[in-house]
Parts: sequence; C-alpha cells; structure tokens
Amino acid sequence: MQGRALGCCFGAARLALRLRVLPQVGQASQAQRGGHVLLAGALAAGLALVSGSPTPTSRRRRPGNSQSWLSLEEVKSPPAVKRPAVGNVNVDQEMLKRRTIFITGEVNDETAKALMQQLLWLEAEDPHAPVTIFINSGGGLVHSGVAMIDAMLAASMPLKTVAYGRCFSIAALVLAAGTHGHRSAYENARLMIHEPACSYPKLQVSDIAIRVEELRHNSHTLARILGERTGKSEAELIDAFTRDRYMAAAEAKEFGVIDYIRPTRSKGLLEERVAAHTGSLPTPTVPAPAPAQPAPAPAAAS
Repeated sequence: MQGRALGCCFGAARLALRLRVLPQVGQASQAQRGGHVLLAGALAAGLALVSGSPTPTSRRRRPGNSQSWLSLEEVKSPPAVKRPAVGNVNVDQEMLKRRTIFITGEVNDETAKALMQQLLWLEAEDPHAPVTIFINSGGGLVHSGVAMIDAMLAASMPLKTVAYGRCFSIAALVLAAGTHGHRSAYENARLMIHEPACSYPKLQVSDIAIRVEELRHNSHTLARILGERTGKSEAELIDAFTRDRYMAAAEAKEFGVIDYIRPTRSKGLLEERVAAHTGSLPTPTVPAPAPAQPAPAPAAAS
C-alpha cells in the first residue's frame, strides 16, 4: 500500500514538471501555478496515505445514505457516560442474602419449588440462623401448599412467618406452619380459611365419586395440619371449614393461626420524627403544679 502511494506521488510530480515547461508563453504562468498546486496536492496525499491518517478535507458517506456526506470529525462517537450501579442491584437476591423470603401471588408448583430451593440453600449456609417469610397470597393449589408446608416443617432453622395484605385458603396454613412464637401479621392483614374446592368437568358418576373422596381426604389433611399448628381439634376445624371464614389479625391470633400482631408506629412517634427532621420540635407540655395544701390549724392550748 505504501509503495503504490509513493508511485502515485512520483507520477503526479512528473506531470507537474511537464506542465511547468509548456512552450506557450501566455499560459506559462497559469500552467506553473497549476503544476505547483497539483504537486503540493499529490505530495500531501502521498504523505497522508503513508502515515495512515486521513487528510482534513477527506469525506466519506454515511452508511445507508448515499446522498448525504459527513466529514470525519462529524462521525466521531460521543464519550462514554458512566452509569450508577444502583440499577443493577437484584433486590430478591439481596433479601435472600439477608435470609428473607417473599411468597406472593398464587400458590402453585413454581412457588413451591422456589420456596424449597431457597430453604435448602439457606439451611446449607447456616442451619441455625432464623429465616423470615413474608406472605401475601390469595391461595392456590392444595398439593403445592402442602409441599411448601412439608418443606417448612422439615427445615432445621426457625421460620418467622409474617402476613401482610391477605392470606387466604392454603396461604393461611402456610402462615400457620411457621415456628411457634414467631408467626405474626400486620394490623390490617386479612386471613381466610375454608375447605378445598374443585370444579368438575363432564365426568361419569363413578369418577365424580372418586373426586369427592379425594376432596374429603384433602379436607381432613388440612384440618389435621391446622389442628397441629393451632391446638384445635380436627372436628372443630372441619366445622370451621364449612364456609369461608374471614378473620382480622386479632381474630387470627385468637384462633391460633398467628402468635402476635406486628406493632405499627404510633401517631405521636411519627409526628415527633417529622418535627425532628424539619427542625420544629413541639413545645413539651409541663404538667400544672399541684394546688397548695392549706396549712394545718394550730392546736388549741389546753
């Protein structure tokens, strides 16, 4: 490439020398000027090709557009901008490192698989450190919920279950499967228990009878599990399962599904924090002094 460039330079120089010695007197000065210009341009082009740097006047086409022309200075890429690393944080992984698990949405096989994997991983990390499980679910599949309960009961570390939002159907039993003394719910959480349900497609009578027997088995299984967690008899729970039974946090505590209600910040404490942040602390109230007691009357002289 460099040899071809030097050859072009020498050819252009020879042409320029021929133009300089033209016999026409009237055109001699013009030819000389043209030869000088051509010689200078040829030498500049040759030097640019040898050095590998483009000339300032060189142009190139924009990719995909043959009509527009851009100079080399206009196609330079902008400098890279450093982005903050906050957006790359995986909150679920960070919470799992802090031994905190969330169960949200429908209870199904994927939910049971995720809980099983997380519990096994945390147990391998530390079999004695407690794990907190936040639950907000409307229920789901019975066999998936029973699998989650078995995984929780088989874990060696204490499991702190917390209900927020709602814990309906099988999710309420998952909440009750936490370690005794560590099952709680927020003040405005709602819980609900009921017997298993199933929608039958077009089946024969014998198949429907088999499905009914399976539903009865599931109902007794759930009553037995909840009875072990609440201290109630299976007969009492079968009677409670007859219809949907909704409970507030206080009712769930009385029923035995949870052990305590998570406290919320009092209004006075919140106002105090806001005032401390804004710098306008309220004036403390000073109790009024007690009224002075009348002096005792002097004893009468005998």
